[in-house]
Amino acid sequence: MEGHHQQIISNYRAIINRISPSLTGGVLNFILEPANETDSEETTLRIATLELPKIASKAKEFFLTRSAPATILKTLYPTNGTDGLKNTAYMDQLITSVALLVASVIIVIVLLLYPFSSYRHKERKRRTQINKTENSSTNRTRRRRKESQKGNVPLSTKISYTVFAILGLAVITLQGLSCASLYYSIDGVVSLLQSDDAHGGSDKSSQPSGFPQLLSVVNSVINETRRFFDEVTKTAHEATKNAIHTMSDRLMAELKDRITDLKDIVLSKTHVRELTDLRRSLRPDLLNNEGDRIIAQIRGLNEHLIAFAINQTGLAKDIQNSLEKVCQQSAKNFSVCEMDIMNSLTINPEIQIKEAERLVDPLKKALNMPFVEMLRKFDGIMNDLNNAMSEITPEIKDRLDLNPILKPVSDVWDKVEKYGKTVNQELGGVKKIVNGVVPSAHAYFKIIAYIILVLLIALLVLVVYQFICCIVETLELIFAGHPSARMKALHSPFSWVSIVLSCAAALLPIIITVCIVIFFMATVISNEACRYVDNEEGVQIFDMSTNLLLKHEWRTFVSSEISRHQLTQYLNLSPPQFVLTALKKKCHNTDGSNVGLLPLVGINSLVNTSTVVNGSQINAAIKKNEESIVNKIISLKFDDYVSGDFQREYDQFFDALRDVQELDDNGTLQTLQELKRKEDEMNESLIEIRKSTEDFKEIDSAAAEGINIAVTLAQKNIITLEEYRQKATEALNELSVLWRNWSSPDIHDKLKNAFDNISNILSRKETMRIEVSEILDTQMDLLKRKMSVTIDEQSQLLVQNIIPCNRLYTITTSVLNVTCGQYGAITSVGIYVFVLGMDMLLLLLTILITRIFFSLHGHLYLNF
Repeated sequence: MEGHHQQIISNYRAIINRISPSLTGGVLNFILEPANETDSEETTLRIATLELPKIASKAKEFFLTRSAPATILKTLYPTNGTDGLKNTAYMDQLITSVALLVASVIIVIVLLLYPFSSYRHKERKRRTQINKTENSSTNRTRRRRKESQKGNVPLSTKISYTVFAILGLAVITLQGLSCASLYYSIDGVVSLLQSDDAHGGSDKSSQPSGFPQLLSVVNSVINETRRFFDEVTKTAHEATKNAIHTMSDRLMAELKDRITDLKDIVLSKTHVRELTDLRRSLRPDLLNNEGDRIIAQIRGLNEHLIAFAINQTGLAKDIQNSLEKVCQQSAKNFSVCEMDIMNSLTINPEIQIKEAERLVDPLKKALNMPFVEMLRKFDGIMNDLNNAMSEITPEIKDRLDLNPILKPVSDVWDKVEKYGKTVNQELGGVKKIVNGVVPSAHAYFKIIAYIILVLLIALLVLVVYQFICCIVETLELIFAGHPSARMKALHSPFSWVSIVLSCAAALLPIIITVCIVIFFMATVISNEACRYVDNEEGVQIFDMSTNLLLKHEWRTFVSSEISRHQLTQYLNLSPPQFVLTALKKKCHNTDGSNVGLLPLVGINSLVNTSTVVNGSQINAAIKKNEESIVNKIISLKFDDYVSGDFQREYDQFFDALRDVQELDDNGTLQTLQELKRKEDEMNESLIEIRKSTEDFKEIDSAAAEGINIAVTLAQKNIITLEEYRQKATEALNELSVLWRNWSSPDIHDKLKNAFDNISNILSRKETMRIEVSEILDTQMDLLKRKMSVTIDEQSQLLVQNIIPCNRLYTITTSVLNVTCGQYGAITSVGIYVFVLGMDMLLLLLTILITRIFFSLHGHLYLNF
């Protein structure tokens, strides 16, 4: 059956292409019209106004004009007109349809009226003749004479009815062929509508058709639509949430950077940075700590010197007594016996203590100067400024929060989700109905179709039977000379055969008319709708038309449908472009990844960045923040950290500093150096004494042992003294470094300039307010630019993921295939009604011929 199906489809396509061989633009001209925008000379399209005169004029142009002007096509192709794009109207098809309809009506009138009028006229004539004959006195003789003349049929009559007999045989043959054609046509259409694929199930890769295709496509479209709404709402919610979250995070990070930069600039402008840098380089806390440590080290050293002198004196006496005892017993003269032990091993701590104590009081005085305390407070300015900024940041964060600003964007998907749930519920009900009705129709359609086929064949057989009976009786009249009594009922218009054929003759034009209307509609839809979604050139025209239409109508749609949701000020709602091309071609990704629909239709950004960044809410928040920041900075109390008489305090501190330096260089360090020399001398003396004890062991081992013990203890005392002395020396050296740093001419000049700048700031707070405002404006403008970049980036990422269109591709292609495809619904319906209409027309003509022959046969019967 594959070749038969293909032949049916090819014939049908040839017929509709013959009617309209190319794209016409007719429907576009009917529903669209050019519209010039007020602010531009460019021509766009708009929906045609629904006015009855315009509709009638366009309908007349569309259907009744053989070469209607392709207005819309000229709008789409203004340079080259409509080359290759004819605007063939449907006048020929409409004339043919009307002619067939009128012919059918005339045939019905003839079939219904002529047999009855002819029969009544002939019956009245026959009865009149019989009455006249019966009233005659020679009635019996005349009847016999008439009966004897019945077999005398004229030759012309015989020839005439012989021709009708031959014509009848031709009609019978034609009806036989019609039955076969009717059977194969309906069987092919039914098989096409019921097949599991386009070729009767032989090719597994082909698309399904008929009822299986309808059921498969409806279920597929419903399932894909439900999944689409679920995915869109889920993906859109998640993508929008992530985008807003990322925007907010980056905005807060950028805000933090701007506040940090603002703080740094304010610190530099107010010269607080200079003071804090000087404070860090001078390290007053370290100076104070080092001074306290030096005082503690000096006093600890002094205390240890006293204890050392006492312990060392006792050990020196023990060593001296032991040496005297050994030297008296020894005959040999040792060098240590002549050593002045007390002078070599002891010190007088009064001199060192006195020199060290000379440094303590001036150092305390210098460390307690108000200038040092003022320097120590410089960090307070920084802390206050940091606290002010830390208070400002949460305020700005709350005021610049994008979540309430972009919440309407997120609310859109809530509305889409609600709409999707409603649609899914409706689709669920439709799916149940389709799954219940289509299988039943699938099961009974073939039975019903063949019942109709059997009824048509039975009607055809009845016509042929009547025609054969008429031929047989005609032959009897011609050759036998008398009619058959069994055929008398056949001549009556009230016989069941006549009634059936009359009813069929009345019903067939109605069926033909319906077939004509349906075939006409299928042809119009196929030529004027399907070609704009199934043909490459037609898709281009469709997209160009919708582009121009949306360019004109988009503003109205946005203002009427979306503005009430307060979204127009935040969304970049540009009209989509080339929608059908995107759905049919670009949405299908062979690698399986999900492509976003919006970028494919020319929408690369969803959020109106300029409106968000420059909106009243953001500007109001920034304005309030600027006032708050300026007030907090201006309200910083520099007077609390900088003394009004800081120059005098500065001079006093450096005078005290010079005194400490002089004492340090000329007194304490020299005393410590002298103490180190004394330590070295004592160590050398103890080493020499220890060497002599080896010789003393032979003389007096007990005395020698006592000397060793005393020497060891004395060395330990010296080591401890060295530790105290080294700590004091290190502290003094570190202090000397600080002194040199503080006494540097460069530091002196910087301090003086910093204090002069601070004095200048304290005297011009209003000027400072203006400067801080300008700095803040610059930082906020930079924040806006960074915010714009971030919103643009996230908006582009959002539109790429917000509406995945793989399922839209499946839905679109499925719907187009089931409606406008080669084996789609429009083609199937067109084929079915075309075949059925042609067969009904043939049957109607057959009935017409038989009825005419029947009338002539009845006339022949009445003549005998």
